[in-house]
Amino acid sequence: MTLQDILDDIVFQHEKELQRINYKPNTLNISLSVNMDPAQLHIEITERVNTDLASLLENFWPNTETSTSRSQVGTSENVGALDIQRAVIEERGVPEVNQVDYLQNRIASLENDLMTQRIDLERITAQNETLQADLQTERDRNHRIFQDNIRLQEYLTLMTTNMKSYEVITRQHEKLCKFIETFESRIQKDFAKLHIGNNNTEDIKIGNFINSVILDAVKMNQLAHPE
Repeated sequence: MTLQDILDDIVFQHEKELQRINYKPNTLNISLSVNMDPAQLHIEITERVNTDLASLLENFWPNTETSTSRSQVGTSENVGALDIQRAVIEERGVPEVNQVDYLQNRIASLENDLMTQRIDLERITAQNETLQADLQTERDRNHRIFQDNIRLQEYLTLMTTNMKSYEVITRQHEKLCKFIETFESRIQKDFAKLHIGNNNTEDIKIGNFINSVILDAVKMNQLAHPE
């Protein structure tokens, strides 16, 4: 196992612990938690090594007895063991990984994730505002339709009243037409019975009156039955 593997596992355990504390994976919370200076990150990682990952160093200690005794010592001994392991790695010719660069890259990656989430949040917020505007437009449209429906109901009520009045007037008109026809027929029959003399002034007056009544009846009949 190389120092790179150790660092990878340290970062993994650190993120896993953050996820456990937050009860669910959350890149946003992780990025906010680890967004600190490299020195603070080094302290965090060292504490993780001293508490949970000390056993990872046993493979690099010279003998099992020494590793066992040192793994049971306090924080200062574990830090010293880590320094010894770094020296062993350097003696073997394995280049030490630049922790600061690595952690800064991790921070940059998490910040990129945070930026992506912010962009997604802005996009979702814009979509929500558009949907809210569309919803308000639809509400306004429904309100106008509701008002139009009320007016149509009022018009329908008025038309129903007018139809009833029209039916009454139509029946009265029909009765009037029948009366005019009956009256005209009766006048004509009475006129046929008259024998107007040439020199009878009263008969002439009566005849003229009857003729005027007949003409009036004809006019009324025409008005009652327009073409």
